[in-house]
Amino acid sequence: MFVARIWGTYVALRQEQTVYAGDSKAVVKGGEVSARREEWDSTSGWKTKYILGPEVDKLPSMTTIDIGDGDLSVGSEVVVSGQPYIVRAFERI
Repeated sequence: MFVARIWGTYVALRQEQTVYAGDSKAVVKGGEVSARREEWDSTSGWKTKYILGPEVDKLPSMTTIDIGDGDLSVGSEVVVSGQPYIVRAFERI
């Protein structure tokens, strides 16, 4: 799963992948992609712009994410909706 928030835009993407071990190499087969996009509205908060895919209910929403006072420095691990993620970039605004 991939999650990103850049200014007032939030995106979450998910694709189940299956790895088949062959004689000489591993083959990765990907399933359908699920996606969620939300935008910040200064009067009403986070609003869903679009959702698609079979596993959209498994994608976290900005309305339910709470990382509290977690360390958001690059390289640190944060837990979002029970899933651990490594912070690759962060800019406090």
